[in-house]
Amino acid sequence: LFLENMMIDFLILFTVRKVFPCTATYGSLLAGSFTGSALTCIILFLPLPIPIRYLLLFILVNSCMVIIGLKTYRLRIFFKYWILVYLTSFLFGGIMSWLRFYIKDMLRTGSLLFVLTICSYFLLNKGLLFLKELIKFQTCCCHATLLLNGKEFPLRAFSDSGNHLSDSLTGK
Repeated sequence: LFLENMMIDFLILFTVRKVFPCTATYGSLLAGSFTGSALTCIILFLPLPIPIRYLLLFILVNSCMVIIGLKTYRLRIFFKYWILVYLTSFLFGGIMSWLRFYIKDMLRTGSLLFVLTICSYFLLNKGLLFLKELIKFQTCCCHATLLLNGKEFPLRAFSDSGNHLSDSLTGK
């Protein structure tokens, strides 16, 4: 339970770090995933009421993973990464379930989790990077009106990055 949880926690933190870069190192990602896995195991084995157990698992564990693993100390960035960890976890689970449905007859159960996790990581990573590029592309689009022979033609234009040059020293 501990090692499987640690591996998945590491891949979740690694995916968030790769898609939205931060100052986290591999060591901090490993420390965050170790902390998340250890806290999960401790909370699951403590004789606590179910609502308190879920509250600790869903708030405390992920908060510690984000603070330790992604090195977030500002509240606004913390919440951004905290939501991204939940989103990534949700997507990992969905991709793993989808893959398990299609390749369940090809693999033995013991190795299935590791293969599904690695495949899920690559699919999720590429999907999130695609969404990031799509959002960046959308911010470079604007509405324009083309006048031709007295007629107006509304269209969407792409603002080339060459038009946004600035001096790195002055910012102008």
